[in-house]
Amino acid sequence: MKNTLQKFSIAFAVVFAAFLASCSDKDPIIADEPVKPSEGMYVLNEGGFMADKSSAISYIDFETKEVTKNIFQANNSTADLGSDPVDMGQYGSLLFVSVTSSNKVIVLDAATAKQLKAINIEQPRFMAFHDGKVFVTSYTNNVFVIDTLTNSVSGEVAVGRTPEQIAVANNKVYVANSGSNDFIAGGNHDNRVFVINPSQLTVEKEIEVADNVYKLYADGKGSVYAGAMDIYTSIDGEWVLQQPAKLYRINTGTDAIDKEFDFGIQLMAFSDNKAYMISTNYPDVNGYTLLEMDLNGENISELDYFNSVAIDNMYALTVDQKNGDIWISNTNYDTDGQVYHYIRETQKVEEFSVGLNPSVLVLKK
Repeated sequence: MKNTLQKFSIAFAVVFAAFLASCSDKDPIIADEPVKPSEGMYVLNEGGFMADKSSAISYIDFETKEVTKNIFQANNSTADLGSDPVDMGQYGSLLFVSVTSSNKVIVLDAATAKQLKAINIEQPRFMAFHDGKVFVTSYTNNVFVIDTLTNSVSGEVAVGRTPEQIAVANNKVYVANSGSNDFIAGGNHDNRVFVINPSQLTVEKEIEVADNVYKLYADGKGSVYAGAMDIYTSIDGEWVLQQPAKLYRINTGTDAIDKEFDFGIQLMAFSDNKAYMISTNYPDVNGYTLLEMDLNGENISELDYFNSVAIDNMYALTVDQKNGDIWISNTNYDTDGQVYHYIRETQKVEEFSVGLNPSVLVLKK
């Protein structure tokens, strides 16, 4: 899962109305035979927490508008993706999937969705790609390094407590350390972003941000955005918000915070000098809000692109760099989720049914 604390925090979020009818009349496909992906999107579905099998990976075919609900199982009949997949990304011709509770990172051929290898890493979390390597955070409080030529672990770096998201910017690797596992056990959160030299595999700096710093995104313009998540505390048997989520910008030239925002984010993506964000506590809004921010002027506006559909929980976000189309997913944690596609050219929204808890969207390269 994304993490126990985030699930706990989301339980306090506002729940909206039931889903409207799909803009697509195509029924999902559950394939019995191997499927050859054409142009489309891989969707990582978390499934149920600690389930024996997740609902694995769905695939949306852009040409036919059909969905293969579980392309991993269809194309890997003797393999099991495992429990609690948390992150997925394409690097070159390879598709990497980290599976926390099954202690492995799976390597797939991105063209065929066939498994090439399973790499043993204890409690892997999020991944970032740089210079022929995959950097993987782990709940062992380390970052493991995978060499993509051999698809094997080539090094590791000790970082902070309960490391979560990771990003690469300015030839450096940034790691958010939430400390949430310690907090759940009665201890304190971590509040640091570690800066790693990717060549030497050494920690260059520790940047103090805020307790429970979890989210991390690089904008490709020299900044990294760090998101600290909500923290709740129990008072007289009731859970009370102690620290609201907030967003911070790190200048990768100085490795110092140069801006603090008065709201937090759940998700973030970048395209054409703009940042797209999903927030649950944007000022004067109670619930999930899609925001657009100009990276130059930093003007922030609310977007109503997905008002035509009812969404319980915006759970994944990506932007197509070719056309500026926006993709988000929705989950209610109980039934199969949806992926919504805002088509910028026509200003229409189409809908696809995928697996349970769709958490990562990867446009196939």
